[in-house]
Amino acid sequence: MNMDHIMQALEMMGQGMLGIFVVLGIIALLVMLLQKFDNRNHKS
Repeated sequence: MNMDHIMQALEMMGQGMLGIFVVLGIIALLVMLLQKFDNRNHKS
């Protein structure tokens, strides 16, 4: 294993993890927004 290959692998892994966190954050925001609208429209 070359040091360059290891650095490339770590960089790719970091980008993948960053992408996963971004997607999870967007999903969490969407869920929060949907809950806000649901609570406003369906007060029982």
